[in-house]
Amino acid sequence: MVDLIQLGKIAGLAGIALGIVFLLFRDVISSELAKTLGPANAYRLLRLIVISSFLVGVLGLGTYIWQQSRREQFVIPGGTGWIFAGYFDPGSNSWTKDVYVEHDGAPCDKSWIGDTVEIINRERHVVIVGYAATAFQRNLESPVTDYNEKRDITETRVPIGAKLIVRDVSAGRYPNRPAACWLRVAVS
Repeated sequence: MVDLIQLGKIAGLAGIALGIVFLLFRDVISSELAKTLGPANAYRLLRLIVISSFLVGVLGLGTYIWQQSRREQFVIPGGTGWIFAGYFDPGSNSWTKDVYVEHDGAPCDKSWIGDTVEIINRERHVVIVGYAATAFQRNLESPVTDYNEKRDITETRVPIGAKLIVRDVSAGRYPNRPAACWLRVAVS
């Protein structure tokens, strides 16, 4: 059991899988059955063990590569940035149109902080105030009061289906208009 724990710490799930195969076959080799086999059958058994171990390793590696290729990786400059979540009506406490995130709570509420949201409908650009001039130095500042499309949009696009952790919530609006909801997010 200690061997499997050590393998898991070093090589993860693949290490545990190979470790189980190794431990099972080690017991078979050292058993009385292996001692009663002739040299030809012992060779066949050893060859079967080696091939089986190799196939388990290839299968584990193939599964890992397949899983990684399905996941779209992206990095937010500076570790955090803002995305536009959509418009909402504070009076009715509901989204009005063009919602780009999925969350169960009230629209654009501070209670979202620490929760995970999922990007829906359309990929979102990560926005950082003054990104063109200062890179990610102002990534904690809300774009609600100082948003400039040409200056603040980064190259990073968050794909549909991506899950992000909400770090801050900011909303702003003109009188008698829906509020714009911005979320400061990090990759989950």
